[in-house]
Formats: sequence, structure tokens, C-alpha cells
Amino acid sequence: MQIAPRTSKNVAIRNWRRTVGEHATQRHEREERLFWGSRGEIMPVPTGRFEKRIARAVTVEIRPEDEAMAKERTLTENVSPHGARVLMEREWRPGQQVMVISPKEGVWTRGQIVYCQLLAESRFAVGLELSVRVEPWAKSY
Repeated sequence: MQIAPRTSKNVAIRNWRRTVGEHATQRHEREERLFWGSRGEIMPVPTGRFEKRIARAVTVEIRPEDEAMAKERTLTENVSPHGARVLMEREWRPGQQVMVISPKEGVWTRGQIVYCQLLAESRFAVGLELSVRVEPWAKSY
């Protein structure tokens, strides 16, 4: 095995590899602490949600922006200030723009379908992301 001469370029490359390796190790340790905690206890893995969901049945009407589809009246399973999970009778397309209306709650806002999950025959759980914060849905009564 031939050893490369000790040039400043080779030393720089060796130092760079060591630095990159150290950063990767530090990042891995930091990620481990996020999952396991600093004292070894199991920590919750972040889901991407910043607001707590509240289990609450609210009557809502979902109207697609493209009027080709009929509106659907349904109940929420849970709500948060910027979203809701609703139970629907037909499949909806993720990314589809909708109006979310709940006169009793004073809600009339645009939103979009985030996911549509088949639960049973002709029964779907649909995730809604709302374009504005809905204050009544921020409170757990």
C-alpha cells in the first residue's frame, strides 16, 4: 500500500473527511437525543403537527370549489385551529380546494384536502387543512 505524500491538499482532504464524519456523528447523537431524550427516556417523534388536535364532533359542510361535485354535510372527528379530520361518504382528491362551512361555529373558510383514507365501503376519513385559523377550534371546551 502506497501512502500519499503529505501535501497541503491531502491534509486538507483528510481534515475535511474527519470534520464531515464528526458532524455526521454529532447530528446522529442529536437525533438520538430527540428520540430517546437526554436521559434515555423515550420521547415522542415529531409528526409535523404544531397544534394539538381536539376530539370534537362539529357539523360541517364541505363544498368543492369546482361545482361539478355536490357538497357534503358531515361531522368532524377532531379539530385543530388550522385543520380537521372529517368522515365522508365519498372519495376526495388530495390537493382539492374546498370551502368549509359550519354556521353554528361561525366558520366559513377555504381549505384543501390533505389526505383521503378508506375506512370501510363508502366511508372515508378526510384530512382538511384550513387557510385561516379558526379560534373556536383552538379551545377544548
